[in-house]
Formats: sequence, C-alpha cells, structure tokens
Amino acid sequence: MMTTLTSNRTKNRWEDFWNDVDNSYGAPNKKILDIAQEYYQQQSSNNNLTTVDIASGNGRYAIEIAKIGYVVDAIEYADTGVERIRNNAHNQWVVLSVSQWDFTQLCDEERQYDLVLSSWLLEEIDMSHHADVIRWYQRRTKPGGLTIIKYCLEISGRWQLVEDDFVHTFYENDDREIINYREKKEMKPSNATIDFDDTYDAMIRTGTVIAKKIR
Repeated sequence: MMTTLTSNRTKNRWEDFWNDVDNSYGAPNKKILDIAQEYYQQQSSNNNLTTVDIASGNGRYAIEIAKIGYVVDAIEYADTGVERIRNNAHNQWVVLSVSQWDFTQLCDEERQYDLVLSSWLLEEIDMSHHADVIRWYQRRTKPGGLTIIKYCLEISGRWQLVEDDFVHTFYENDDREIINYREKKEMKPSNATIDFDDTYDAMIRTGTVIAKKIR
C-alpha cells in the first residue's frame, strides 16, 4: 500500500538547490545531537543502534549521528543531495548508507529504527497530509526508540506551513513520552547559508518535538 502526498516544492527545485555547493541549512542543532548522544549512551548494551535521517539534504545530521556510533540510513529526495551526502561523508571518513527516495510516496514497509529523524521535511508536505507523515514516523520507530521532528511553522514568502501545536498534540494524544518540545512564537533569521531572493526562506519560525515510543 502506498500513500501519495502533495509536496509544496518540486523535485527540480531541490535538484537545483543541492547542485549549488554553497547552499546549506547551517550546522545541525546541538540539542538534537546531544539527545541522540545521550540516548546512545543509555543503550550502551546495544552496539548496533540504527537511525534513519529522512530528507537528509546534505547529510548534516546523518553524518554527525554516524560519528556518535549509530548505523545510519540517509534518505534524500534529490539526486544532487544524495551526491552531496556521499561526498561529505567520504571527506569526513564517515560510513553510512545513502539512498534516493521520493518522500511524497509513503509505503508500508516494515523496517523500524531506534532513532527516526526528520528535519525540515514536514513543512514541505501539504498540511492535509501531516497526520499521515507523523503516523509513518511512528510506525518506523522501534518500541523504546526516539522520534525527532524539527520543522518550520512559518517561512517568509510562504506563510504558515505547519499548524501550531499540531505535532506536539499528536504525540501527546498517542501515549508517547515527550522528551523535548518547543515552538517559537516569533519569526527569526534563518541559519541557512543561501542567496535569498526577496527574503524567501530568510525568516522562519521553527518547532521541535522529541518523543519516546513507549510500546
């Protein structure tokens, strides 16, 4: 069974974006990496903890999480993004698995991970499908595992893309342990290194939900 989602920006847009080597969304969030590190240490009896980084971009999270010790699958929509991830991992002597996959096609595959990471994907999917995406994350997370979702509630030039408190409430009502939750109330400058046109993507309002799957 396959669920087809509606993407807010085309694949060609992302091919052009990652083809420009100067484009980046900045360094990975330190809080997310700290929680990934802490969880890894807590599960020290398991030397094969797995992570999937969905819509990995240039691999900024996938590479750092692999350095912690996780076995990492990086999934990216654009072929140019896949190439960037492979090159960046090679240059840093990091081993991970990289694949090109269309995230607008959610299939009911069975594989689960100890850590499911999604950074800057939810806002790229039409709001009518956000519940489908989050349920897919839940199914991919092992019992006792973590799901980390970082998203843009609003982006300049694109307005509101994720409903306030939607992600948090979804997990809260689904009997998950919320490890961390924050949604910013005001627009702030993006940390991305991009040549913005008419402030497009230059100002953002972000949210983060980190939840542990109880069972």
